Amino acid sequence: MTMKGIEKRMGVMQAIAGIIFVVLLSRLAYMQLIEQEKYTLMAQSNRIQLATVTAARGEIMDRNGKVLARSRPSFNISVALVDLKKEDQEEVFRRLASLLGRKAEDIENLVKQQPKKYVPVPIAEDVPLEVVTKIEERRMELPGVIVEVKPQREYVYGDFLSHVLGYVRQPSQEFLQKMIEQYPEEDYKLNDKLGITGIERWFETELHGKDGARQVEVDARMRPVRDLGVVEPVPGNNLILTIDSQLQKVAEESLIRTMAQVQREFPDAKGGAVVVLNVRTGEVLAMASKPSFDPNRFNRPISKEEWETTFSDKLPFPPLLNRAISPFAPGSTFKMVTAAAALETGSIGPGFSVYDPGYYQLGNRKFKCWQISGHGRVDLKKAIQVSCNTFFFTAGLAAGNDQIARYAKEFGLGEKTGITLPGESSGTVPTEEWKKALNTRLLKWRYDALYAELEEKYKNKLAQAKTEEEKDKILKQKEKDKKRLDRSYQAELEYNTAWHAYDTLNMAIGQGSNQYTPLQLANYVAAIANGGYLYRPQLVKKIVDHSGRTLKEFKPELIRKVNVSDKTLSLLRQGMLAVTQPGGTAAGRFAGFPVKVAGKTGTAQVFGKDNHGLFVGFAPYDKPEIAVAAIIEHGGHGGTSAGVVARDVLAAYFKVPQEMLKKGGTSAEE
Repeated sequence: MTMKGIEKRMGVMQAIAGIIFVVLLSRLAYMQLIEQEKYTLMAQSNRIQLATVTAARGEIMDRNGKVLARSRPSFNISVALVDLKKEDQEEVFRRLASLLGRKAEDIENLVKQQPKKYVPVPIAEDVPLEVVTKIEERRMELPGVIVEVKPQREYVYGDFLSHVLGYVRQPSQEFLQKMIEQYPEEDYKLNDKLGITGIERWFETELHGKDGARQVEVDARMRPVRDLGVVEPVPGNNLILTIDSQLQKVAEESLIRTMAQVQREFPDAKGGAVVVLNVRTGEVLAMASKPSFDPNRFNRPISKEEWETTFSDKLPFPPLLNRAISPFAPGSTFKMVTAAAALETGSIGPGFSVYDPGYYQLGNRKFKCWQISGHGRVDLKKAIQVSCNTFFFTAGLAAGNDQIARYAKEFGLGEKTGITLPGESSGTVPTEEWKKALNTRLLKWRYDALYAELEEKYKNKLAQAKTEEEKDKILKQKEKDKKRLDRSYQAELEYNTAWHAYDTLNMAIGQGSNQYTPLQLANYVAAIANGGYLYRPQLVKKIVDHSGRTLKEFKPELIRKVNVSDKTLSLLRQGMLAVTQPGGTAAGRFAGFPVKVAGKTGTAQVFGKDNHGLFVGFAPYDKPEIAVAAIIEHGGHGGTSAGVVARDVLAAYFKVPQEMLKKGGTSAEE
């Protein structure tokens, strides 16, 4: 190649190099002059991280200041794999999974679910110190793995008072979004833990607290180098409950012990509840439901299989169900309502009596009293004392179902009490309108299916028909079958949606479709005890901030004065006192008890299963302080099941020595 050719080629190369230099210089100038702010911010973002400092939830204490739920420090692990290659990320997943005893793919899936690249992804909570130590020892092999100390919810006594306290956990996206929209001032964020049930849920915004923030300088491996500034978190407010822990402990232990004893005769007696109220204020002193659950279990992930076998509401006795605010047939504990309705309407007088031969004759059908041989001549006091069905059949029909329903509602039955717990049932006061609406829906649902079967049947027949004559014959038969079905539907609709006299009989003794919660039963008995004042049950005495300053105090709240005369209430109380006296259905249970107790046993029929056992009462009789309602599901007779629980609770409240509690006799009520 000639010198001239070489010079020409060098000139071209110089020109190309010059162009490249100009392009690079232009790009550099653009980045420095035009986008300097953007790239400076990106560099700082990689170097400076804003970390949330989670606020501790407020404590929950009993009425005497005993801490039941609190926040404790725990080690949490998260990852922020910002600039690692895919193969390096996978290696980090494997190493971390080995230390945590998890699967690498599980950790990888959690990271993939985080849409924001620079936001740390929570991997494990409440990690043991020995595991954290191993992570720190292998820090160079685990870039992007972050160890943080965060508050962890702790329920100090495990499953104690679990249905009242509830639990916290990371909610679903739908639940979180709803909370964000409902409470924008709370600044809820992704990965926040919220109250899901119980007091934790109802007072979520009080307990939650305000998160702080820490600006941290980190190195290329996302390891903290130094703090650049901190905004301290504000702990949530504390709740002081009305619950007496000692009384609650007795209630829970008695439920467990009594169910175990009753199961010898009634194997399905595996659920129960008891509620204790202050009759002068409506304060809930104890509320126990069994089976229960340990809220601490929700601090870690729960598999679908574990949920279905341990917590699902499809289980025969679901542990998450708060039976104290769930509806059950009240059985004979309802009879004071029937008595009040009959007395207040003048359907019977205070001296009214009936002769009980062991049954009540309605047309050609006999409705039996539980005492097959009958109770003989029975007045109101004796009727409550021995729980005579025949007396209440008579009084109920005399008053009428509308009046029974009216006085049931007067005592707060069939309506939510308004207690500060989610999931409270209103129960059911059966009425003519209620029965008509319910059975109309049920019959329509059943007959819609029958009509659909009829259509499908004749559709197939018509498809197989070969001639028009055969088709006509099939259509005529279809029309006959349809008319027959129409007549059956109308007949059932007319009969099953109408209110009958036997409905009133069942209603009068607390059977049939009566459905009320133990809390409602306790509140209605409290109103009988205190002279007719129906209070709203309260679980929280006051709210205080983290420094101890009272923010809100809850005073007794009167719902209404029930429209029942003092004379009638006095007659009801006298009958209830006789229940625990010699000759009463709970006499054996309270024999020798040093405090006068007024009560009522109940045995609620359950189709195809053993009966529920119930007991309601108050004490002392002369100057009432507390009311109690208890139920043992499928526990047989009220006096020998729920009555035991009620007696144990009353004994604890009045500090009756155990040696004074006689085993006593048994209730024969059926």
